[in-house]
Amino acid sequence: MILSMEDIRKLCTESSFERGIEYFRMGNVTDLEQFGNRITATVEGTKEIPDWGIKKI
Repeated sequence: MILSMEDIRKLCTESSFERGIEYFRMGNVTDLEQFGNRITATVEGTKEIPDWGIKKI
């Protein structure tokens, strides 16, 4: 199953989704991969995030 942008948008708050899009546009998202219904990536940002399988640089 390939997750669409709309699928991802439904799984998070609007502000988190928009921040993620901005990080992606700025080139701060690398190693983006999808495994079934799970997406992993390395994201460089400034906010502390909980450990949801997200690796922060």
